[in-house]
Amino acid sequence: GCLGPTLTFYINEPNDIIISSISTNVSCYSYNDGLIDLIVQGGTGTVTTNWLGPNGYSMISEDIYNLAPGIYSYISTDIFGCSPSSFSVPIVISEPPAVVINSTVIDESCYGDANGEIDITISGAGTFSYSWVGPNGFTSTNPDLMTLSAGTYNLTVTDLNNCVQTISENINIGSFIQVDTFVNNISCNGFLDGSIVLLTPNSTNPTFSWSGPNGFSSNSSIISNLDIGNYFVVVNDNSYCPIPLYFSISQPYPLSFS
Repeated sequence: GCLGPTLTFYINEPNDIIISSISTNVSCYSYNDGLIDLIVQGGTGTVTTNWLGPNGYSMISEDIYNLAPGIYSYISTDIFGCSPSSFSVPIVISEPPAVVINSTVIDESCYGDANGEIDITISGAGTFSYSWVGPNGFTSTNPDLMTLSAGTYNLTVTDLNNCVQTISENINIGSFIQVDTFVNNISCNGFLDGSIVLLTPNSTNPTFSWSGPNGFSSNSSIISNLDIGNYFVVVNDNSYCPIPLYFSISQPYPLSFS
């Protein structure tokens, strides 16, 4: 038979899809501000990227933002359903370690002593700055505090990435002895019938140490048959928070006749 002309055919293939990425990790522990920026070259037409990530995350986008830490995988295809010849390696978004603040608190020992303490221990990477605020305009940039009055103290800890952690601690009011006092002055000029009664309803094993005019002394909560003058007592109990009290016993003016 007869042979026709020789024909030559060229079979072209589309350009491979080449993908590179730039990722930014989460800035602070538990934040959701990571991002992945894909740089897509080649393929035919528009290249579509499907993402899967932690906690059921899914997205159709070339670039993804506001990411939590975790592993993000993706598949990119062009209009013909072609994918990159190279395997798409999953991208890891990491986060810095948590800043954990542990504190030891020592309350005020006795009411008004202002001897409370807060000791801070930080676990985490890097260097930290400290900012305390407390009652009566209190401020400090030291991690540990001493000579504290009762009240609430708030601490803000900031690391080199400007990540912030806060805690609040209370210094409780120190022990105090409630003393109810009842004073009876002398009824008539020259009598010796003044008295002072002390009640300590919240005390355990209260003690009383009295001194007064003319060498007066007593260890009782009730003193009677008192002369005029100034009386001083120290009230103490198992709290070892003594309270000094001062009293004055007076008498009326003598009767005068004209």
